[in-house]
Amino acid sequence: MAKTGTTILFSRVRDSLVRERDGTGLETFFEPSTLEELEHILRVGRSIPTLTKALIGQDSGNAGLIRRFSHPVLIVRDPRDQFVSAMLYDFYTFQQNNDVDGFRAAAGLLEEKINNPGGLSCTDLVRGIRSAALRKPLDLSPVKILSFNFTLLDAFRKEVKPFVVRYEDIVTNQLQPLTDFLGLEALCQTEVDPAVQRVRRTKGSGEWKHWFTEEDLIEFERELGEQMRRYHYPQSPLPKSQSIPRETSLGYIEQFRPKPAGGSEGVRERLINKFRILKSRVNPS
Repeated sequence: MAKTGTTILFSRVRDSLVRERDGTGLETFFEPSTLEELEHILRVGRSIPTLTKALIGQDSGNAGLIRRFSHPVLIVRDPRDQFVSAMLYDFYTFQQNNDVDGFRAAAGLLEEKINNPGGLSCTDLVRGIRSAALRKPLDLSPVKILSFNFTLLDAFRKEVKPFVVRYEDIVTNQLQPLTDFLGLEALCQTEVDPAVQRVRRTKGSGEWKHWFTEEDLIEFERELGEQMRRYHYPQSPLPKSQSIPRETSLGYIEQFRPKPAGGSEGVRERLINKFRILKSRVNPS
């Protein structure tokens, strides 16, 4: 689901197939975005083995085509960790748009969260960052958006019936069932390709406990509790002391910092300030 864990697993399976086929007869495809591309891959697969990494939900009709692949694999991750990871990857949008003001404002919110993990909910942090990227307040709850994505995942799983592997099993290398499913002798230990190193961050799990507040726990239980239990991610309490590493947060987003090119004076800062004012009115201290 999304980009979580899929890139490194794609690289490991690719290198394992190449090794076991003596370096010949494999064509790979990375994140096809249209039905036409998937149809092309299926045609290529009639004459040569293929390996494809696809994102669920990019096209509403891709499940029917992916069902025709011989060994579909679905990667899932704890939605709470995924929420944090996707939030930090959202900073890539500022670089793509060369949005210096937006990046600065969003990074300021992130630093505020790091300095006081319990003072700002992760949900409000995500809302503030995405509002800065969109140049307008985000109306829909980001947790509801994630819940909708898991609804798509459930529908995909029902139609395609893929082999399901958890991200947590990837990072702890508990992949023998997957190796057997793919008919491989073993999976290579492969690093993420340099061209997509930006997706790599902690290579761990459970980080959400240092980002979430009690408010976040309540909203996730309301919107995603059933799905979390279905994929064996039970609710658990927050630690008494929370600490967010700067290296994997502010340090990570530095790769997405846009280059200054002159522009508007603090447009995003004013939007973020407006967001803070509105929040204070809703939740007065």
